[in-house]
Amino acid sequence: MASKQVSFTTASRSAESYTSLREKLRSMRSQSARSSAAPWTRKHAPKKAEEPTTAFVLDDHPQELQAGAQSFWREDFFQDACVIVEDKSFLVHRLVLASYSAYFRNIFMVDQEANEDGMFEITLSGVQAKVADNVIQSMYTSRLNLSSTNVFDVLELADGLKYTVAVQACTKYLRDNLNLENCLRTMSLAISYHLDDLKEDSGKFAADRFEEVKNTAGFIALEWYTLRDFIARDDLRVTRELQVFQAVVSWLQKDRAKREKWAVRLMENVRFPLMTPNEVVDNVESVGFLMSAPEFQELVKEATHYHLTPLRQSILQSPRTNPRSSVRLPAVLGIGGTGKNGGVITCFSPASGEWRTFTKMETVARHHHAVAVLGGFVYIVGGEELGKSKSVLSTACRYDPRTGEWLTVASMNKCRQSFQLGVLDDFLYAVGGRVTNQESLSDVERYNPQVDQWEDVAPISTPRRQVAVATHNRRLYAMGGSGHNRISNKLERYNPLTNHWEQKRPLLTNRFSASLQPVGGRLYLVGGVTVVKGHTVVGVDVVDSYNPNLDQWTRLTPMSVPRSEAGCATLDGKIYVVGGYDWCANKIVDLVECYDVEKDEWSAVASYPNRGTGIACCSTILLRLPEGSAESDGTSLTSVTGRETSATGTGVTSATGTVTGLENTETSSEKDSPSKARGSLRSAAVSRSRRELQAEARGKLKRLSSKHKAEEEEEEAGNSTEEEWEVMSGSRPGQGKSFSALVQPSTTYRICVTRRAAVLRTRRELATMAAQPAPGVVSSGSGAAVVGTSGAAVPSPVEMPVDIPFLWTKCLRSMFDDYRTRCICPVGCVCGHVADVLLRVRTLHILGRRRLGGLGRLGRALTSLRRDRRLCHGDVNGC
Repeated sequence: MASKQVSFTTASRSAESYTSLREKLRSMRSQSARSSAAPWTRKHAPKKAEEPTTAFVLDDHPQELQAGAQSFWREDFFQDACVIVEDKSFLVHRLVLASYSAYFRNIFMVDQEANEDGMFEITLSGVQAKVADNVIQSMYTSRLNLSSTNVFDVLELADGLKYTVAVQACTKYLRDNLNLENCLRTMSLAISYHLDDLKEDSGKFAADRFEEVKNTAGFIALEWYTLRDFIARDDLRVTRELQVFQAVVSWLQKDRAKREKWAVRLMENVRFPLMTPNEVVDNVESVGFLMSAPEFQELVKEATHYHLTPLRQSILQSPRTNPRSSVRLPAVLGIGGTGKNGGVITCFSPASGEWRTFTKMETVARHHHAVAVLGGFVYIVGGEELGKSKSVLSTACRYDPRTGEWLTVASMNKCRQSFQLGVLDDFLYAVGGRVTNQESLSDVERYNPQVDQWEDVAPISTPRRQVAVATHNRRLYAMGGSGHNRISNKLERYNPLTNHWEQKRPLLTNRFSASLQPVGGRLYLVGGVTVVKGHTVVGVDVVDSYNPNLDQWTRLTPMSVPRSEAGCATLDGKIYVVGGYDWCANKIVDLVECYDVEKDEWSAVASYPNRGTGIACCSTILLRLPEGSAESDGTSLTSVTGRETSATGTGVTSATGTVTGLENTETSSEKDSPSKARGSLRSAAVSRSRRELQAEARGKLKRLSSKHKAEEEEEEAGNSTEEEWEVMSGSRPGQGKSFSALVQPSTTYRICVTRRAAVLRTRRELATMAAQPAPGVVSSGSGAAVVGTSGAAVPSPVEMPVDIPFLWTKCLRSMFDDYRTRCICPVGCVCGHVADVLLRVRTLHILGRRRLGGLGRLGRALTSLRRDRRLCHGDVNGC
């Protein structure tokens, strides 16, 4: 909003300068003082010692001075200036105006002559007389009359006059009286007058009520640069990013001829990757005048790539992929461990000072695993399964902070536990570890999220487990560890450019199970285990600081309790050590200690509720903390992308990133009960489409629970309630390929929602597959068996339960990379058709963000076949 410019003009005449007048007055006073002095004091007067004096503070002096000035003003005494506004003149005292206003002070200090009546005249243009009267009165009475109708005019005049106390009064009034109608205008004026505090307060008020203020006249009247800054705010409270896009389109269309030139610069602040794909297709690509701009097409393309390549999202980060949040609270997360609640994630915030249950891991409960954050996504890798099996794991999963979804990613080449992860140049590095108590590893694997693969890189010098790992200045550091009954003091640094480890200055103390944290250009090695007198195992409480630039170690203040196998994370320059084992006392430690790097001091914080070892910790930024535990109230919690860094813990890795979704962790003894299904639907949602789906599903589940027996009979008979969608394809002229182009025209997917599973029927696809089998496949008719070249009978494609999470392995991902591939077996067996159907189902899931259940058996079968490489041998029997 353009602020009204207040211009001031001063009536000036050629005259003796005010400066010379002051000099004359000073000279006259000096002469008067000399003439009035006693004769004996003028010359050869005897000098006397100065008598001590006492200074008294006159408490009422300011009030008396103000009261006198006010009295002179009201009674028209001693006025020496006249302020002319519109057709009115205000007689004032220059001394009073110059005392409050820097503008008037500068005016009266320049050369100026009084008029024939002895008055100095000043003319203010562009100002209302009643506003000027109000401001001038406030200089004498200390009372400024403000209302919703005059406050903006008073603020403009006070700012022009540099009348600071009046500006502060207007600022306070506006802050105390913010509403939907004036918040945006207030924000605009605050920007124009550089009132940062008012700008922040009014901006936050409007951001918290975006859904309401976007429909006000003040929103349409915003200047483009003010609107740009407003929609770029991270704390913009919206349920869908589509609302921001639609608000900007409304602003553009209000005066499209003049405003269209700002369209791209505004749209650069709309976070299209946070929209669902069907929102992009239906609402964004349909705006023709925007799609005609190549720069805007690039923004849509960015969203397209983000959704179509979910495994690459961690390396496709930009400011537009960061979700918006109204509150950002730093917190430490504790993940897994050997405790009885090893499958639970807990959170600690310095603001609340206590640990609370955050969510439950949707993966195997594990301990001595590794955690790292890449691109704002939390990766949980390896470890040992918590339970009777105690299997060492190679599996990995990723937590999506934007949707609260878990995604299974490629497993490591080797099973390992008691290792740590490092993040370096968009890769994850798994260093060392062990498979059994006797077998330690020197292998180092690197995960590439772009291709979802692990690959081997140069190993560390010796096989070691529980190596402390951290990243600094694009180098990976590995310290200590144990292997072959020896505790190492080695410090190795990995250079990814040369794929080589180099030795650096060794540790001050041989240790393993320590934690390594990068803070402020240094690496801090905390805790661990060592051996004294050749055989006695003791915990390490010392903290050593390593300077990578100088290759130098420094010993710091020790912890109060020595510990190993602890989780460790850095938050706001402080290192938090969580849990672990005290070898000296032979007990598990639940005390959490915090190390202040600047003060070199340790302090105790709240005890960890899930006491155990092998805990993984990370620090992140949460939207808000839960008010109670997930078991008690199911409070929902989402969070935003946080900082990215590698961090460590013994057998674990601490990281900085983002985690969302305080899910309801209610359990039920009956696996498929409606209450269990309802609990699974309480994950935090970002898009409106997901919430609508959840509401629909809850309604259906409620009806299904009341008709349990009837549903069982319908399910056995195959008569399930159906919900049908139509997905059309094709691209509009000048738009490039859209999301919907991935699906063939007029393909209808019929989704059958039941209590036990979601059933997918693809009428056209199944009919086509049955009628026209791929080369090498002979069909005996609809519903009959399909016979391959080897003569083995294969069941024909029929209606099947389908599971559609993003958990498919390379089999479907390779199919997704090439949509037109019909079969992945050389002989063209039926598994190719199944994969093609699943590909289209996945496309539907991307388009609708529909979370369906089912396909567990078929998905696992395809995964197993792909892993065994039987799909590529042309063996129909194998398929």
